[in-house]
Amino acid sequence: MVKNVLSNTLIVTEPGEKAEFNMILSNAGEGTVLTNINIGTNAPSNWWIDVRPSKIPALKEGEDVIVKINSYIPEDTIPSEYKLKITIESDQTTMNEELKIIVTEKSYTTIIGGMITITALTGLLIAFKKLGRR
Repeated sequence: MVKNVLSNTLIVTEPGEKAEFNMILSNAGEGTVLTNINIGTNAPSNWWIDVRPSKIPALKEGEDVIVKINSYIPEDTIPSEYKLKITIESDQTTMNEELKIIVTEKSYTTIIGGMITITALTGLLIAFKKLGRR
């Protein structure tokens, strides 16, 4: 029996960023060795997924393996909620997991706020220079 413990099943990110999931894959069976474990993904088109390790030759009873899943979201991704399906297959069993990635719009609030502040300060400096002390 494969037991999977995900550190997080929901990531909120922006287009052009990376979403990272970590999971602990564990053999919770009694007296069973899991062999030829393959970890596959099904993601939205144009997304690049990196699973390390994606193949595990054997997992003895009580052993754990940390699996890192990195999902690279393209710049042109429309803000929405996406599902990343994970399939864990061995010679003995199959298991499916679903991870959620929420892609939000890029926030330009800091840049716009900074530009407004600089413009206001520049305007004040020009006004003080022109008007001076009276």
